Amino acid sequence: LDPKRVLEDGIRKELVKQVATALHNGLTFNPRAKNSELIAKLDALGNQMDGFRRSFEYVQDYVGMYGLKIWQEEVSRIINYNVEQESNSFLKQKIYDFQSTFQSRHIPIPHIPPLGDGSINFMGRLVREILRVTDSRFTFYAEQRNTWYDVRTKQTIVDILLFRKLHRAVGSFGLSGLDRLLSFMIVKELQLLTGTIQTVFQHKESSDMLDSFMRQLTPIDSIIAQPSRVYTNTVAKGASAWSTLSNYLMKVGQMQLLRQQIAHELTASAKYDSKYLFYALKTFN
Repeated sequence: LDPKRVLEDGIRKELVKQVATALHNGLTFNPRAKNSELIAKLDALGNQMDGFRRSFEYVQDYVGMYGLKIWQEEVSRIINYNVEQESNSFLKQKIYDFQSTFQSRHIPIPHIPPLGDGSINFMGRLVREILRVTDSRFTFYAEQRNTWYDVRTKQTIVDILLFRKLHRAVGSFGLSGLDRLLSFMIVKELQLLTGTIQTVFQHKESSDMLDSFMRQLTPIDSIIAQPSRVYTNTVAKGASAWSTLSNYLMKVGQMQLLRQQIAHELTASAKYDSKYLFYALKTFN
């Protein structure tokens, strides 16, 4: 046996155990809380993860190992494994624990049972808490400020700093995982939307209304005569259908805004932390 290898495996096992537990405990939210715990939880988790990472920076010289390399490999494995397992709820062909390329027999990622809140693990809880906080029914998004405000009080709910805190807490792997989960959720909402459209507009009254509306808009390159009357009548005739469809569309829009902010944070981080590699990839692409 190679003593150095045995030591490294032991360090990796303990790291995986500690980080997985920290992520599980740190990303548990109370959905009934009046004020969201999201920011406070992310700050606390970010401090804890920074502590782990700095410890590896300090210890690597004493044990003769690449501490940060071990840190990145194991954290990425934990995050990707949990994203993969959370994604199973959206997939027909599921990837089970024993099939996962991120799971290991020698250094296993602990399987923590779900908390019964609709999510399989901490990644699901995190993305659902973000969606709850930025719910389009209770907030509105100001693009100029990249900020979500409360519809009633006009107070700031979350802003662009949320995504920096997310980056600090779960890293670039976590942000990428959130983007993937949001993509699956968008697909699900679009499937529900198309199914609803087929159901709503299969009736003759609805199809006649759309045909009439289309004729009034034709030709599309001309100005509509009396637009207020045309649009008001159409909205009134399809009031129930529009409200149902708008719910799906607003959810899709909300998730797309979150994905946009995640992409912005990842791009800004890549430009700052690995400028030459970023521009090299940009040039090749």
